[in-house]
Amino acid sequence: MIAALNKFLVLTIMVALASCNQVTLVIENFPDNTPPDSQIHIAGNFNYWDPADPNFVLSQHEKGYYYFSLPRGIGEYEFLATRGDWTTVEGDLCGNGIEKHLFTLKNRDTIRIEIDSWMDLGPTNCPKVTFVVDEVPESTPAEDNIYISGNFNSWNPGSDEYKMIKSNDPKFYYTFESDSILERLEFKFTRGDWNRVEVDENGVEFPFHQYAYGYVDTINIKILNWSDFAIEKVGNVTFIITDIPEDTPVNDPIYIAGSFNSWYPRDKNFELSRQPNGNYSISMNQKKGSMEYKFCRGSWETAEVDPVSKSPHSRMFKYESADTVYISISEWQDLKDM
Repeated sequence: MIAALNKFLVLTIMVALASCNQVTLVIENFPDNTPPDSQIHIAGNFNYWDPADPNFVLSQHEKGYYYFSLPRGIGEYEFLATRGDWTTVEGDLCGNGIEKHLFTLKNRDTIRIEIDSWMDLGPTNCPKVTFVVDEVPESTPAEDNIYISGNFNSWNPGSDEYKMIKSNDPKFYYTFESDSILERLEFKFTRGDWNRVEVDENGVEFPFHQYAYGYVDTINIKILNWSDFAIEKVGNVTFIITDIPEDTPVNDPIYIAGSFNSWYPRDKNFELSRQPNGNYSISMNQKKGSMEYKFCRGSWETAEVDPVSKSPHSRMFKYESADTVYISISEWQDLKDM
């Protein structure tokens, strides 16, 4: 009996000693937008969840990480990190609220965590984004699918892989997971081909939507009009290239870029079509005023050069001055010295 009691006392003392081990909380990484010199607090079941408790401010180690010695004698720790109040509490990678950290101690003496975002500052490294089309034109046929097309799928306007999911709202959804190759998405919506692409409220094409990964997890978009249903309020102008340099690579596409598309040199919406007679052409909506433009083969290194100065140059077109413009390209920037 005495031996059994002694054994029980020994076990009790061992458990008590284990529960009194010093536990260190280590925060190794913070979001890039964390304000310099921020005070990092922890609030939990050990301090009545006080987000600004001055007794629970982390210290910074010379190696850069933050640490704090947690109270002894607590077998299960529940806590969250803040910058001093509940509006600045930590969030997940996409800036959403998270459940409290929960650690049950056994033989551990260190708890390591990372802060993914701050709720008041938003995310910096969200690995996904959902595009939500909240509204489509009334003219949209109910049986038509909507596709998202862009620099992530070679601007294929009707790929089944990028068909948006229709909900009962009715809204359309598509979620992208982060692509380490593409930091920025460029995209447009179609109903399966470029003859049924979205346009602005006046029926005029625009360059593209843009999104940079990391800062939000939902993008809401309204499609204003479709090119095949738009009422043209102005005529078109057609640019026809009748002559190109003999050394132009046969399979290279030719683009028109200018003030109308933020000078993007590889805009699939402004790629010229090769005609059976060897000419290249593209038709564009006329507007008011004028536009600057030039031709290239997909980059500014492959842009046309002035036949006299042999340097890159821009052309000018005054809207409504003509419905057809004939052009001759004498040299390309990357081939002029070859």
